[in-house]
Amino acid sequence: MAAERGFDLVFAPLTPTGELDMDALTALVSGGRTRMLTVAHVSNVLGTVNPVAELAELAHKHGALICVDGAQAVSHQPVDVQAMGADFYAFSGHKMCGPTGIGVLYGRRAVLDATPPFMGGGDMIETVALTGSTFVSPPYKFEAGTPSIAEAVGLGEAAAFLEELGREPIQAHVELLTDYATERLSTLPGVSLVGSPRTRSGAVAFTVEGLHAHDVAHWLDMAGIAVRAGHHCAMPLHTSLNLTASSRASVALYTTVAEIDALVDRLALVQKEPAVMFSADDYRTIILEEARSPQHYGLLKPADLDHEEHNPLCGDQVHLTLRIDPDGIIREVGWEGAGCAISQASTSFFSDHLLGMSLDDARRITREDVLDLIGLPLMPNRQRCALLPLKALLLGLRDTHGWEQVEDSIE
Repeated sequence: MAAERGFDLVFAPLTPTGELDMDALTALVSGGRTRMLTVAHVSNVLGTVNPVAELAELAHKHGALICVDGAQAVSHQPVDVQAMGADFYAFSGHKMCGPTGIGVLYGRRAVLDATPPFMGGGDMIETVALTGSTFVSPPYKFEAGTPSIAEAVGLGEAAAFLEELGREPIQAHVELLTDYATERLSTLPGVSLVGSPRTRSGAVAFTVEGLHAHDVAHWLDMAGIAVRAGHHCAMPLHTSLNLTASSRASVALYTTVAEIDALVDRLALVQKEPAVMFSADDYRTIILEEARSPQHYGLLKPADLDHEEHNPLCGDQVHLTLRIDPDGIIREVGWEGAGCAISQASTSFFSDHLLGMSLDDARRITREDVLDLIGLPLMPNRQRCALLPLKALLLGLRDTHGWEQVEDSIE
């Protein structure tokens, strides 16, 4: 939208604790050019609770509107959009115990009245003539066509459920367990919390020394403990923190103290005895062992093919080098990389598979061939990790030999 409309995006910095730098933000907003201030009510990575009422007052003082992303807040605490002064407040259904595929955008009446509809269709038209149309009042003028009826009914029931439980008791429970999780995780050696805001709610992100977040998540999953791993749709934040990925424990109204204890105990086990991750489980035996002792590790210099690729979704990197005979046979393979165990183990298997292969055969390697080398079922997001060495090979062949027909094998 910035490119289409020609406006500038300016970003406020964070303090070392993971909170908004209010002095810097005030200076940005008070410059006289700000038209819209957007902010998360609660960070879905750091758990930071931002002072949205104060930010709304700041925006309005300087003639700007404020749009608040409330997805991480609306199920955890009372929300009064009028009291906080929000011009827009958005949240998703699935984060408040409702259906997927539906959400809510609240808009202040005066702002909605002044905003033209962005989509035409049934139910948003008041009158239609050959030379023009008029539209019904908000919110209906923004809801063209047949709505998501079943999802809307489900979202209404979810909202009623939360109201029946009481937002204040839910908030007290979430804050208590968030503090408990923060305190317990902070005592573990080798575990680093991401951010240390004064007020944190619902989300505690962390890293484990020497392990990629995806491998941490898999290790926890084998004990029935669910965390999210990756950049959590917040890649710029992770980049600014010099992190490729993190693991995130989320606290909600149904979370228990026992579940947090189980998380901490499981993490403590791998920190106390790292070898425990390399036991009889197929994933640990095949993937982690191969990643720990990779084949053909080390770059070849000089090399006939030298190409580096990365997976921005989780920060995996693979640098592949080949020495190729004049007759087109791959005689030596060397590589280096970083990232999750699947990407590194896959590259190790792949490098050995390439030895002695002709370039003509190598260019015909498919994604299924690479996944067969691992021999374990992988979810689609983990398949991206496993296919990174194939991407490095095929795009390297494109660069060195001009072979263009490689994309279908990669994605």
